[in-house]
Formats: sequence, structure tokens, C-alpha cells
Amino acid sequence: MDKRQRRHFRRYKRRSQFDLVFDKRTFRAELVDYSGSGVGIIVESSLPVTEGAVLDLALSEPAIHTEGEIVWLKRSGKGIKIGIEKIGIFHGLLRDYILADVFIGLQRRKMTGILELRNDPLLKKVYIRDGEVIFSESNQSDDGIGEILLREGKINSKQYVHFKDVSKNTEKKHVTLFVELGYLKPAELVWAMRRQSEEIIMSLFGMENGSFEFKECPISDKVITLKLSPVNLIYKGINRISELHKLRKLENLLQLSDNSLMCFSSDPLNLFQSITLDDVGREVVSYIDGKTSIKDILLLSHHSEIETRKILYALLSTRIIDSKDSKSELKHTSDNPEEISAEDIIKKSKRGIPQEIINKIETTYTTF
Repeated sequence: MDKRQRRHFRRYKRRSQFDLVFDKRTFRAELVDYSGSGVGIIVESSLPVTEGAVLDLALSEPAIHTEGEIVWLKRSGKGIKIGIEKIGIFHGLLRDYILADVFIGLQRRKMTGILELRNDPLLKKVYIRDGEVIFSESNQSDDGIGEILLREGKINSKQYVHFKDVSKNTEKKHVTLFVELGYLKPAELVWAMRRQSEEIIMSLFGMENGSFEFKECPISDKVITLKLSPVNLIYKGINRISELHKLRKLENLLQLSDNSLMCFSSDPLNLFQSITLDDVGREVVSYIDGKTSIKDILLLSHHSEIETRKILYALLSTRIIDSKDSKSELKHTSDNPEEISAEDIIKKSKRGIPQEIINKIETTYTTF
């Protein structure tokens, strides 16, 4: 992965001790943070390495098994702080990452390939071209076009049974078969395929076990290009989560507490994304001002606690909003594991956000 594009994956803070093997010697090391493309560690100062050296990382919590190139190091006291860029295939366990960060990271890097998500026997694939989600497929019967059309009320149970009987004796694509049977109009073909792909992708945000792997490769021209909106799918997918423990996982990885203050992102790239908010979303967005905490938003909201939390966590996952506490800067979400220097903080405070941008943001989000 190009080192010039390292700031697209969210960084998760995590402390975990492990043994680092280098040059047939073992050194005690501690994980500081990690992301989709980088790892930050502290290791004893006797480690004989320089920038550019390649290390073999093997951690169990979180599950990180990869080679990595040292892109910076800083000696401090008895240890060395090291920033490592992962080498090879982008992969991991779903328990250790927010799936939205995977989609956004690949989008920002304009990657092309297939994202596979597995939890045997389940296998779902998302096709990505130049960072844009264009198609998805699944080996699960619940994700079949017939099942989706039945749930959507586009066909009735009698038509569904007839379709299943006919499909056993033909190799035609199921969506085409629905047109031939007269259950779908030709003009509805693209809608049906888009709906199926969206349903498959939205279901992914409810997965808590299993693994993901991104295989960088050309996408065949035979793959249908639907150009699906990752931000909308993230928002809708997280809003479908009904189990509180799954929301707690997001809360932990986002490092939230009920005292966290909610504010709009300071990055225009995050702010000006196309998203369609529902009524709950529009209400929750109206409370985002950089001064109101999650706890207060839960009190102000006219909706249930779980519904309000889902909206907040969905917006945080899309990066349209960010969190901070009353005594600190915005939580840093880049994938560069190096700590922010005093100079960086000074530059950040001098830049600020122009008032005209703030006005545009407020106008944009009050007109959805």
C-alpha cells in the first residue's frame, strides 16, 4: 500500500503485550494502536532496527498476523516507539474492526478488488472498483433475489413457490427468470439487482464473528456496475442492528462514553458525503453542536435510547460526526500510529474551520 495514502483507515487504541521475533531473537513488545494499514508498538531499546526494516508481527489480541515495514521510529528511555506499515493482503477479524472503516478506507484509497467476508459456511463478496462499491453476492439463501422480492412485497408466496419450481430446471439468472415469468417488468431489472446487492451489504453490519479479506484484482467487465453508496449503506446497515451488545462493540472501538461530546467532523472530505437521513437521523443531527454529550442527546431525543444510539454510532461510523471529551482534542482517527506532536496541535488550532464552511454544514444538514 502506498505510504503517501496512509491516513484513510481509523486507528484503534489497544494495549497488548506480545513477543516480537527479529533476527532469531525474541524481544518484549507492546501494541499501542492499530488500523487497517498500520500498527504502533513499543519495544525494548535493544532491538537492532532502522527505518525500512521488515518485521514479522504475530499478535492474538487483536488478531494481527502480517509482515510490516518500519516507517518511523523514536527512541524514548528504555524503549523504542515504532510505526509499522502492513505489507500484503488487507485482512482481519470482524471483532477487531468497524466494518464501516474497511469500506471507507478502501474507498478513500480508490482500491479495486473483491472484499470477502466469511463465517463458515457463510460467504459474501463485495466488488469494488476504484474505491466504489459496484456489486455484491452471497451464498446464503436468504439473500436470494426471490427471497428479497417476497420480503419487499413485489411478489406473493404463490409466485415465489412457482419461481422456485421453475428455477430447478433452468440455469438462467434468477432475476431474468422473474421477468420471463411476468413477475418483474424489464424496467425493474436494475432496481431488483440493486436492491439485492444493498440487502447483502447491509446485512454485513450485523456480523460480529468471522473474518474479512480484501483481494486486490481487476474487476471483470461482466460484473454489473451498480454504483452503490457506501455511506448510505453504512448508515442503514447499522440502523438495522437490534442487539445492544453489537452496539457496545462499536462504542468500545470508537472509544465512546456517555460524556463524549458530539461534533461535526473537521475534515470536509468526511462532511460532504451524500447521505439520506430518516426522521430520527434528522432530529439527532440537530443536536450535534460540539457541546452536547451522548448522555444529553439521549435525554433530548424523542426516540428510544437504542434508536438514538444507533443513529449516533451510524453517523460516527460514516465519519460525518466525530467525538471529543470536554478536556481533549477530537479523537484522532488516522491510520498513522505516530503520536501527534505539539507542532501538529498548534497547526491544527491555527487552521480551524472557516465560518462559511460551518454555515454551509448547518444549512446542509437542516435541509435533509
